[in-house]
Amino acid sequence: MSPQAWVLFYLHRFIRLSPPYFLMIAFYTWVFPLLTFESGNMATFLSPNNQLNFFCRQHWWTHLLYINNLVHPNEQCFGPGWYLASDMQMYIFTPILLIPLAFNKFLGVGIAALVFIASIAANIATVYKHHYPLTSEFLGPRDPKTTDME
Repeated sequence: MSPQAWVLFYLHRFIRLSPPYFLMIAFYTWVFPLLTFESGNMATFLSPNNQLNFFCRQHWWTHLLYINNLVHPNEQCFGPGWYLASDMQMYIFTPILLIPLAFNKFLGVGIAALVFIASIAANIATVYKHHYPLTSEFLGPRDPKTTDME
């Protein structure tokens, strides 16, 4: 529970996760385009209109801060990047659950239950607002005015 332990808690995670992630972002931003699109030796179906390279060159800094899923959620340049950003953000907020649990078991479980219920409510609100289907048969938001027969 010491401040030094919490600094090491975050520093260990950052040092363990960031070097390979940052190398992949650098590869996708500056090396991959040279090997594929600019050389003309790679099939263009991998990234039509060179969109991945554009997003990487525009938003590479958001990956370094682990905020790429918040700032530009629809303009990802590296596939697993959204997961790594979400995972890091959840890791940053884990003390909200860990500290009360360390002091009082019932308080910790109560706060964890509140966070769990808030998460479920947020998911339900998102599904309702964007009209997502009940199953994963169709991907993405669905217009409630259209039917499956159109």
